[in-house]
Amino acid sequence: MVRKIVFTLLLVLLALSLIGIGYFIGYLDRAASDDGGSNYALLEEAHELLVDNYFGEIPELVALQRGMIRGMVDKIEDPFTTFVEPVANELQADDLMGRFGGIGAMLTRDESGNVHIIPFPEGPAAEAGILESFRLIAVEDTSISQEMSNEKIISLIRGEIGTPVKLTFQIDGLDEPKEFTLSRAEFEIPSVTSYKLPSMQEIGVVFIQRFSDRTVDELESAYETLVDEGIEGLVLDLRGNTGGLLDAAIDVARFFLDNGIVLIQTERDGQIEEYKVRKPGAASEIPLVLLIDERTASASEVVAAALRENDRAQLIGARSYGKGSVQSVLALSDGSSLHVTIARWLTPSRISIDAIGLKPDILVQASDMGNDEVLEVGVSLLLDLMKE
Repeated sequence: MVRKIVFTLLLVLLALSLIGIGYFIGYLDRAASDDGGSNYALLEEAHELLVDNYFGEIPELVALQRGMIRGMVDKIEDPFTTFVEPVANELQADDLMGRFGGIGAMLTRDESGNVHIIPFPEGPAAEAGILESFRLIAVEDTSISQEMSNEKIISLIRGEIGTPVKLTFQIDGLDEPKEFTLSRAEFEIPSVTSYKLPSMQEIGVVFIQRFSDRTVDELESAYETLVDEGIEGLVLDLRGNTGGLLDAAIDVARFFLDNGIVLIQTERDGQIEEYKVRKPGAASEIPLVLLIDERTASASEVVAAALRENDRAQLIGARSYGKGSVQSVLALSDGSSLHVTIARWLTPSRISIDAIGLKPDILVQASDMGNDEVLEVGVSLLLDLMKE
């Protein structure tokens, strides 16, 4: 079966907190001006004319409200202040928490658009005997159509750890669909991968994919393992890391620093807050280089700027993305959220990288030849540092 793997972890925007607020409008007459009239008179007028005159079915009110929110947010003209609908918001929250309740499988679609799942070894789906050839046709009482997004299907399958979920499959050779009821198990979404270079066992590599609630603990564990295995130098790889939680990024920078400022944050009211290193980090002395590329953004740029400007590591690769703003995730009561820019951040030397990015100390243009030239240059520099 020719298939296309379509399940991917959603890369997330920088978030600080989850703050509950109500619907944007609720119903159209919810907000009132000081004189007793509605602040949304024009909106009410347009809605009434639409309902009275449109030749066709009007979407339900919540769908209209979400459209109104999107229009309002778009008018702000800030690419990082966004509206995220419930399904995508749930998956992003899973990503930032670093764990979720699922069945241990990956979604695929065949050439006809039918949905299949590939069970992971020893997961609930594999243990239940589900095979890749089975066609998923329903989750609980919701039918799965070819037009349904993969994110929607994933959100239906995921849920609270330990709760049951019923999946219905069409199986070749059987006249009737077959139902499977699985218990959702806890699955972690690792944000840190580490290994020793096969050809140089004294060098370790730590790749951070994003900054989640679990990143600092995963980093500490990975580093301890590498040190126990005898590494003498470390490559920190932030290529492709588009961000995540700011607090996690600050703590990661502190892990590699013995003192100094990590970043400076400017609030909307003009207040300035400095995030400093409290005590020497566990990895503050090991020789270190840092890899970046065009997709190194946001929280990962915080780490890169902090380590370079505190003379801890040189940056190798391509100029980073350039996102110098901070977003807070504001939860709406229908499960959607607003990602709102609430502050700007500056590097320790008070430089804004917004729309500029970080220029690497050593520029390396990666090729398509199969070799990782960026890593090779980083290792070469690291070997020199290890001799000092």
